[in-house]
Amino acid sequence: MQNKYSFLIAAFLVLFLNSCSSKYLNLERSYSRNSALDNTNSAFTFIAINRLYKSPVGIATFPDGGKTTTIYNDVALYYYDIKEKKLHYAVDLNNLFILYPKNRDYHLTKLAFFDSVIYYKIHDADDYDIRSAKEHLHYDKLRLKKAIKYVSKIHAYNTKTKEKYKLEYLPPKVEWCSYDYDQFKKFRNIYLNKAASNEWNIVLKDIYPQSKKTYMHYIIENRNVNILKTIYEQVVPSFNKTDIDYILSEMDDRKQDLYLEYKNNSDGVYQESLKKNRYDKYLKYIEQTKERFIEMGMLK
Repeated sequence: MQNKYSFLIAAFLVLFLNSCSSKYLNLERSYSRNSALDNTNSAFTFIAINRLYKSPVGIATFPDGGKTTTIYNDVALYYYDIKEKKLHYAVDLNNLFILYPKNRDYHLTKLAFFDSVIYYKIHDADDYDIRSAKEHLHYDKLRLKKAIKYVSKIHAYNTKTKEKYKLEYLPPKVEWCSYDYDQFKKFRNIYLNKAASNEWNIVLKDIYPQSKKTYMHYIIENRNVNILKTIYEQVVPSFNKTDIDYILSEMDDRKQDLYLEYKNNSDGVYQESLKKNRYDKYLKYIEQTKERFIEMGMLK
C-alpha cells in the first residue's frame, strides 16, 4: 500500500512540475572557448552544446525565479567547411555529460586540425569532477568510468572517411592550436550564426513535436530567437495562406492590446515608457515578420 501511495505522489509531482513549465521551448547554444583552424585555412573545428528547455511559469518561479525543464541536451564536436559554407556534426560527445555537463567544462579542450583530420583531447577528470558526477541524480557507475577513460586519451576524427580512433601522441608536424577566443568569436559571427538548425542536429519533429497552432504562437508572441529560426526553417514552409493570415491577424490583435495597455497606463511615467517601448518593438517585429514571409514566397 505504501508503494502505491509513493507512486501516486511521484506521478502527481511530475504532472505538477510539468504544468508549471511554459509550453514553449527555448533553444540555448553555448560553445567551448577554443577552436582550431586547419592547415589550409579552409575549415575550423570546435565543441558546442545545444539545449532545448522550458522556462518555469506561475508558482514554479517562486521564490528565486524557478528552474528550467530540460527537454534535450546535445554536446558534440563540429567542423565548419569554409569553402562549402557548411557545418558538419562530427563526433557525438554525449557520453561525457555525466562528467562535463556545462560548456565551460570544455574550455580547456586541446584541438588540432591537420590534413582533414581533427585531433582533440578533453581535459582529464580531477577529483572535483568525479565527486560532482557521483552526486548527480542519475549517477551511473559504468558510464562515469567510460567517460573518465575517454577524456584520458587523445582522439582523432577523419573528416573524409568519418573514421574515429585513439592516439597516444600527436603525429609529427601536428601541434595543438594556441588559444584564440577572438578568432573563434569572429568565426561564430561570420559563419555559425547562419548555419541551418538541422546542421546542428536539431530536428523539432524528432525531439519534441508540437501542434501547428503552437508553432504559430511562437511567431505571434515573438519567442526565443534561436527557436524561431528553427521553426522558420523546419515548420513554416508547410504553412498555407490560411495559416499566414491567422498569424498576421493574431499579431494585429496583440498590437492593439499593447497599444491600449500603453495608452491606458496609470502606473506612472516609468511604466508608461516601458509599455510604449514594448509596443514600438512589437510594431517593428510585425514588419520584420511580414518581410520574412515575403522572402519565403508566402506573402505578397
